[in-house]
Amino acid sequence: MKRFAVFVLFPLLFAPAGFCQNTAAEPYKATLDRLNSLTLQSESEWRFLDDSPHPEDPGLNDSEWGVFTVKNV
Repeated sequence: MKRFAVFVLFPLLFAPAGFCQNTAAEPYKATLDRLNSLTLQSESEWRFLDDSPHPEDPGLNDSEWGVFTVKNV
């Protein structure tokens, strides 16, 4: 009788606990992936110039500016 209780009744007592757990693998995965994508820059390099009064001017030639390589981790 003890073997019957150990091998049959004991697993039946704890089997419903497995069914009560959340079956969704990762319910927040889409949100976390979106937040993670906001922390990464799509540019692989940035250009900079130390002494330009208006570097935002679209007519400014930036071909001789310094280049800073961005490392996305």
